Amino acid sequence: HATRDLYEAIERGEYPVWNVFVQIMTPKEAETYRFNPFDITKV
Repeated sequence: HATRDLYEAIERGEYPVWNVFVQIMTPKEAETYRFNPFDITKV
């Protein structure tokens, strides 16, 4: 259903919009962070 809705919205000129946010830390901050920031289970 969601795919069809997306295509129909685009056909009507109602284009999807996404907001993207990025958090940046230095390598030193990553070393001392309270958990491993590269652990995908924490995302």
